[in-house]
Amino acid sequence: MNNIKKKLNNIIVILLLFAIFAAFIIAGGFWWNSNQKKLALENWKETLESVADLKRGEIIRWRQERIGDALSISKSPFFLEKAESLLKNKNIFDKNIKLIKTRLKLLLEPFGYSNIYLVDNKGRTILSVKEGYYGTLKKSTLELFYKSLESKNVIFSDIYACQVHQAVHIDLIAPLIIQRDHKQEILGALVFIIDPEKFLFPLIQSWPTASPTAETLLVRQEGDRVLFLNTLRHRKDPPLTITLSLDSPQLPAVFAIKGDAGIVDGLDYRGVPVLAVTKSIPGTSWHMVAKVDKDEVFAGLHREGKMIAAGVFTLVLLVGMSMGWALTAQRKGHYKVLFRLQNERQALLAHFEYLVKYANDIILLVDENLKIIEVNDRACEAYGYTREEMLHLHASDLRDPGTLAEMPEILQRLEQGEGLVYETAHRRQDGTVFLVEVSNRIIAESGRKHYQAIIRDISERKQDEKLLKESEEKYRTLFESSSEGIFLMTDVFLDCNEKACRLWACQREDIIGHSPMEFSPPRQPDGRSSEAAARERIRKAISGEPQFFYWQHRRKDGVLIDTEISLIAVTVTGRLLVQATLRDISDRKQAEAEIKLNEARLASLVKIAHYESESIQDLLDFALNEAIALTGSKIGYICFYDDETRQFTLNTWSKEVMQECTIAEPPTIFQLEKTGIWGEAVRQARPIMVNDFPAPHPLKRGYPEGHAALYKYLTIPVFSGERIVAVAAVANKATDYDQADVRQLTLMMDAVWKILARRQAEEALRFLNLELELRVEERTAQLEAANRELETFSYSVSHDLRAPLRGIDGWSLAFLEDYGDGLDEQGRNYLGWVRAETQRMGQLIDDLLSLSRVSRAEMRREPVDLTALVQAIADKLRQTDPERQAEFIIQPGLAATGDPRLLEMALVNLLENAWKFTGKQPVARIEFGGMEQDGRPVFFLRDNGTGFDMAYASNLFGAFQRLHQASEFPGTGIGLATVQRIINRHGGRIWAEAAVDQGATFYFTL
Repeated sequence: MNNIKKKLNNIIVILLLFAIFAAFIIAGGFWWNSNQKKLALENWKETLESVADLKRGEIIRWRQERIGDALSISKSPFFLEKAESLLKNKNIFDKNIKLIKTRLKLLLEPFGYSNIYLVDNKGRTILSVKEGYYGTLKKSTLELFYKSLESKNVIFSDIYACQVHQAVHIDLIAPLIIQRDHKQEILGALVFIIDPEKFLFPLIQSWPTASPTAETLLVRQEGDRVLFLNTLRHRKDPPLTITLSLDSPQLPAVFAIKGDAGIVDGLDYRGVPVLAVTKSIPGTSWHMVAKVDKDEVFAGLHREGKMIAAGVFTLVLLVGMSMGWALTAQRKGHYKVLFRLQNERQALLAHFEYLVKYANDIILLVDENLKIIEVNDRACEAYGYTREEMLHLHASDLRDPGTLAEMPEILQRLEQGEGLVYETAHRRQDGTVFLVEVSNRIIAESGRKHYQAIIRDISERKQDEKLLKESEEKYRTLFESSSEGIFLMTDVFLDCNEKACRLWACQREDIIGHSPMEFSPPRQPDGRSSEAAARERIRKAISGEPQFFYWQHRRKDGVLIDTEISLIAVTVTGRLLVQATLRDISDRKQAEAEIKLNEARLASLVKIAHYESESIQDLLDFALNEAIALTGSKIGYICFYDDETRQFTLNTWSKEVMQECTIAEPPTIFQLEKTGIWGEAVRQARPIMVNDFPAPHPLKRGYPEGHAALYKYLTIPVFSGERIVAVAAVANKATDYDQADVRQLTLMMDAVWKILARRQAEEALRFLNLELELRVEERTAQLEAANRELETFSYSVSHDLRAPLRGIDGWSLAFLEDYGDGLDEQGRNYLGWVRAETQRMGQLIDDLLSLSRVSRAEMRREPVDLTALVQAIADKLRQTDPERQAEFIIQPGLAATGDPRLLEMALVNLLENAWKFTGKQPVARIEFGGMEQDGRPVFFLRDNGTGFDMAYASNLFGAFQRLHQASEFPGTGIGLATVQRIINRHGGRIWAEAAVDQGATFYFTL
């Protein structure tokens, strides 16, 4: 009875233990399933976040690289020079077109541009790299174009559908700006047409791992709807055609547009439940959505859940059986343990088979003879064999033949270690070769040795690495070959090119790892702190705002140089850096300083020239004060020098000298032999400069007690021809005198001496005017008598010479008409020549009379419209030969005061000359215009005719002087002499410039 009760208690205990174990096992199964679901969800969230961040970063980097392309070309001095020529001339035959196209084609294909336009500042297309659209930009692009010109920054357009090319495009507009005379001039812009199908859309649509439902997409808001920008994976509609309402609350794209960035659950455009991550793209209206179907997220869990349920049921059953077996005899214990172990092993094998079968990597199991004994589905898919075919293959059958020699070494290394990972090449059934990463290890199973291989296809990764390497090599080539200094930096320099080293006169190792502040003075020329200003510029560049500014650097040898700097943010190997581009402008700054000095000197000379002085001494006093101010000095003097007596006369000195001087009766005349250092300017005939006057000097003889103290001193000789006529000196400048001071003082005093000589000449001229007036009255009377005699002679010439000439011509014509048939050809030619020469003599008489009348005619001055006068003459010339191709270019609004009749005669002669000498040109081009020279109006007539040799220009305006054969261009040689007399009578002058076969230009003043 006790035994029965004990057995009953044992049964109750066993059943209670069984119930507890079963409850734990079932709870563990539910816990495992729940935990795996959370783990799968977290894994997919991390994957979506990583993919979205990766693609967002790539898009940002792609945009920055395109901006970098635009800046590198639009700020290139070489490109700006060529573009300026083309945009201003707008000549389709401009030689710069080929150079510009060649430069732009380097960017076209490698960087995914469909086309690049060169546009003037009115929005008109001047040049297209590919044959394509010319004319004014379309409205949307034109608005961005003007916005870019106004802001002077590179501007990206949004993605749009181009109706002209039936394609999706993005515009990138870079203004072309030149710096001239401290002003910026906008020439136009470069318009880069980007095809997003070449890079942007493939980047968005790709997914880094195998997935049947995962995808990324770009969206933006269009009114009250969501516009999908790229082609979708599950729909084949073209880009920019699919829109959905913003009232779709569960649509991930709506979350993105409303700014709810992060992980969201929702329904995608198909109405399918998805897990998604949303990101905004900085600087754009775009939002990115990376998503995957929830069915795919939990696909593995459904299968694992069934397997876990089966495992739980099996374990409960095993525990129950174990409890039942515990009540039986001990003899069944051994079989019970074996049975349980067998079932556990089968469950584990089933679990392993499931993991292997559905793994994303290739998994092979090979026996010790390298015969394949097990494969997963991915292996069959990758190699193109069926499972049965692969189980009949040797491991070497999957290798590229060129890699078989590696196998012995790999097997030997496997025997020596726990595992081995290496890269090699495998071959598919169709013979194609692909790169793989293999993880090998040895597995012992039932006392037998097996090799397990987990294989991953790395072809795409290797291709990406190759493209990245090629891209880095291209960048490095451009980096090192640039004509400007380029640096990559954070708060220290990370890299630089060879030009940068030469710019700063040091080696690369002197730059890398060092702070930019080591190469700048503490303060810039405008007083700013270099460190504070530099950090602010770098901060703005990193934030996406390109910087362009002037900066002063200090080289390693301490020399200060002026530079132009461009800062932009770039991404290198996933890291955001600042790229600095430097151009040395020290020569330009020096030239600007020189220009300022020259402008100051010119201003002083203008003031001196217009100074209304009462005497020459007053003029010299004023000129000395200007010289002192120009050189930044405190005191100065001017001495006249007589070469014959070798004597100085102190003519002018500054008031400050007299205020400091305490000599009772300072001398004003000095012998050259008794002078010290200040007389060396005459003895050596060159400027003398001493920047430490108190220091001992071999040429110094001291100066009298009470003389004003000198610290720095500069004296120059003043020449009149080969002779020294004066010396000028300045002293006590705050800084050292230099060659710029010497040059400015020398040029100024030379000009002053010429002004002085002119003033002296004017004084002498006034004394001569009285005598001249008397002579003029006498000459006038003589001239009137001579004019009367000339009129009588002209009448005699006109009447007495014309009668015989008419007789010769008339009798020659009668002889030809009456007896011409009796003459041979040579005789008739002789008589023809006699008549021609007679008529030519008559023309010469007419021209001589005309020339004499020009000199005697009474002048009647009144306003004359030269433009209208030239236009009327041109119209008459066209009527003489309507078939002739000729272009007259007449500047409007030209007028002068003079005799209308004489000026018309002069212009007729000049225009008829131009008409005659352009007769052999396919298209004659005659231009009449005006300009200003030395404050006076100058008129000119230019043609593209035969021209002449300037060596004979002195004969041009002489009577009967001709520079061409009469057989080529008929005429008497009186026309230009007549023109010169008319111009002289108007108080002007006429001259010409020409070259043989390159036309001629006649200039005249009135």
